[in-house]
Amino acid sequence: MDAAIDAARQKGGHVTDGDVKENATEPIAFLIEYNDGFRGTALLLNGALTTLAYASRRNGEVEASEFLLEKGWPYGHFTFLDRQIEHMALTGTAPYPVERTLLTTGILDAAMHSDHEGGKLIETPELDISYRPVENPEGTLEPSGTGIGHELPPPSSDDRPYD
Repeated sequence: MDAAIDAARQKGGHVTDGDVKENATEPIAFLIEYNDGFRGTALLLNGALTTLAYASRRNGEVEASEFLLEKGWPYGHFTFLDRQIEHMALTGTAPYPVERTLLTTGILDAAMHSDHEGGKLIETPELDISYRPVENPEGTLEPSGTGIGHELPPPSSDDRPYD
């Protein structure tokens, strides 16, 4: 938690001044146990953190970052999602396995039900699925175009016919 909060402070200061533990008046922790033994924790720290932050330990080292949300138009944090939707519309193939979305939404659903039921452990046998990761179809994981720190590109001429 400390690494994620430090990353948020370093990147944009989206952390309320003062002690995080005191400012997060109703903290919620979701403990996630994966079938392969991996464990994760998602924290909701309303009142202390006004952004999304991430930290993990890989090969004994802590890695942390903040997910920057653009507070106004053009909402550049959606650039990557837009590119994936465009890829699917143009090629007719999903840019990543649908199982990934099922796992993400399934974990979120179980977390919300657990919170509603007072922190009850929610088993998710329906999420006992696997998939093969694929390379990003555009060859990069970095969004491009509009976004935080980028100028808006000029409007493109679009001469595709619309039916």
